[in-house]
Amino acid sequence: MSAERLGQSDFEDLSAFVDGELPDDTARRVERLVVDDPAWREARRQLQAVDEMLDLWRAPAPPADLARRISRQVRLSGHRSPVWVRVVRIAAPLAAAAAVLLAVMLTRAPQTSQPEGRNVAVQAQPLPKVPAGDSLVADALAADNLDFFQDYDVLSDYETLEALDRLERGGTL
Repeated sequence: MSAERLGQSDFEDLSAFVDGELPDDTARRVERLVVDDPAWREARRQLQAVDEMLDLWRAPAPPADLARRISRQVRLSGHRSPVWVRVVRIAAPLAAAAAVLLAVMLTRAPQTSQPEGRNVAVQAQPLPKVPAGDSLVADALAADNLDFFQDYDVLSDYETLEALDRLERGGTL
């Protein structure tokens, strides 16, 4: 097989091999081809030579007045930006100013005080009705809903919370 008969995918594999970008199994296959086939060896040599030349090449510096010449040419051509670009150029600073103003207003707004530990984002769930005079049912209901009471700061007496916790674990009040 001559170098002219290597296909496009073969050259892509070889180029990736030279750059060290192939997965291990594909790299072993290409390496075997380079060792066994003179056309693959020659193509590899040519790719490496091109890589070396490209590493040595340096692009010339652009002329110092290039930006000025491009801007002048654009002005002379009468080219105008699309309407949406002009609107964004005007609206973006206005939107940023409005956002800053809104942030300042929100930080200076009076804050309503919330009790510590209270989660105001969660809506309270109604508790089931307890028959009047049935204290054991009420105690059991309180034990079953201990998390509710703790989360919503309904009970402030620590001893009561401990008693409910014992009841919930199967103990007695």
